[in-house]
Amino acid sequence: MLTLIGSGETSERMLNAHQSLLARLPPPPRIAFLDTPAGFQLNAAELGAATAAYFKKYFSLDIALAEYRTGADSPEPAAAALARANYRMAGPGSPTYAIKLWRNSPVYAALVAGWQAGAQIVLASSAAIAISRWALPVYEIYKAGADPFWADGLDLLGPLGLELAIVPHFDNPEGKTYDTRYCFMGLPRLMALEKLLPPGAVILGIDENTACTFDFDSATVAVAGAGRVTIRFNGEERNYPSGSTFDLERLTPAHALAAAPLPHLHTPILPHPHPHPLHIPPRLREWAAERDRLRAEKKFAESDHLRNRIAAVGYAVKDSPSGPVFTLTRHPGANAVPSQLDKPAALEWSVNLLASPAVGGNNRDEILRAARSVLQWAPESLEVVIVDNGSTDDTPAAIADLAVEDARVRPVFLATDVGEGGGRNAGLRASRGSRIMILGGHMQLVGDVFTPLAATLADEAIGATGSNGLTSADLFNFDPAPTAEADAIEFYLFAFRRDRLARVGLLDEKFVFYRNIDLDWSMAFKDRGLRLAITHGLPLTAHPHPYLSMDPAERDRLSKKNYRRFLEKWRDRKDLLIVNSHH
Repeated sequence: MLTLIGSGETSERMLNAHQSLLARLPPPPRIAFLDTPAGFQLNAAELGAATAAYFKKYFSLDIALAEYRTGADSPEPAAAALARANYRMAGPGSPTYAIKLWRNSPVYAALVAGWQAGAQIVLASSAAIAISRWALPVYEIYKAGADPFWADGLDLLGPLGLELAIVPHFDNPEGKTYDTRYCFMGLPRLMALEKLLPPGAVILGIDENTACTFDFDSATVAVAGAGRVTIRFNGEERNYPSGSTFDLERLTPAHALAAAPLPHLHTPILPHPHPHPLHIPPRLREWAAERDRLRAEKKFAESDHLRNRIAAVGYAVKDSPSGPVFTLTRHPGANAVPSQLDKPAALEWSVNLLASPAVGGNNRDEILRAARSVLQWAPESLEVVIVDNGSTDDTPAAIADLAVEDARVRPVFLATDVGEGGGRNAGLRASRGSRIMILGGHMQLVGDVFTPLAATLADEAIGATGSNGLTSADLFNFDPAPTAEADAIEFYLFAFRRDRLARVGLLDEKFVFYRNIDLDWSMAFKDRGLRLAITHGLPLTAHPHPYLSMDPAERDRLSKKNYRRFLEKWRDRKDLLIVNSHH
């Protein structure tokens, strides 16, 4: 299969697209990134490293870097790396530079080998232009001022009868006061370029952060991402939004301007909250019957223990003439959860997990996986507080079953989804450990993380620690922290002493969506004079994040909303950043 991306191939908006393509491959995926289009740039190595970091962070996958940057490079190592891969990528740079090096080279042959037979070929930006029949010389026209012209492209799709001029960045907005749409050409130059095309050529425009995937078995093209795909012919356009599919023949002159059908866009209808009959774990009925027997024998201390055990699973039980009646205790919000924070710590650790339908749908399986991994590697004195944030499937039943199975699991059930901040606060209020760990549901412990985390938190100056730290120079861009000191700790794993809550306060419940709430709370720690430090080498596995299954446009909208909220609070507090700490 062949996928063309308008730009942003390593952006979060493209996570869904990559996940979908990777899922079609037989395991394990073998990814290779070819850096030729940017081979003339001084930062060519950085592009490859950034791509590797992207797939490692979001998919826990390593990639091979196929380096072929100049004509003086030996093509064999890059060709071999590509031949071993079943997911082959190339991206930004200069289209004409890529064409010059790829034409008739074993590297290009390896890149596109098997493109109709199962291998995933993913080409973004300049690499997508290069495989056109008519390639847009972006640098020559936009940067060097050449008169509009088309270069002779590699024509990958020519054998299928397609004569394409592929134009990524079709909706580019960078010019602001001047037109940079159509890959920086603007409309006047696009119209001039269009007149230079032969009669059989069709322009395929791909918006930024948008992908179109060619499925040659079904002879269709599917659109995914944040924007749309445009078919332009003789000055007229047909547009296909994200989520739509069109026939491959629409890329030919005879069908290019056919009326675009209404796209088939599926909008799921969420079930009514809690539609399932109340699940009562069988052991609860056994405990209730045993409780009745003990009460009859006036063994009240033992009967009270069973009542408390039932309550710890999240249920209340009342007697009736027909037998015990069970109800699941659902709290209307975080503030309704009885707080343990004003009581002495009863355990060494509380690990908080949040089951929520808000990010990518219900996440029962990942929460159970994370919880079981904690229980496997837990120290002697620990509880796992699992907050069910209004899940709409059988997640509450699965959590209750786990709590019956292991008394270290303490569920908190919320009646509705109260958002990320509210859900997390419910877990914090229920925590009895002297140290608290917020663990992302997509994380899995594969060894003892508690001993090294406790050692870091023993430093009185440190407010919180974790696995993934970030630093920033301006509060607008956050990058992985190069040292142990951090400006923020992500909620992959975020650990702190419970007594810090009296100093820092709970999370801001206005952060309904999960993005950037960890940045906000991290700044709250720093605002109280507490340092943030990474604990390196923690034995963890990061599985794909549930936001991969969200609609990218909606995810981006909610993320920006949270980020605006973050900046409203902290925009003027750059003094808290490490870069300014010694000034």
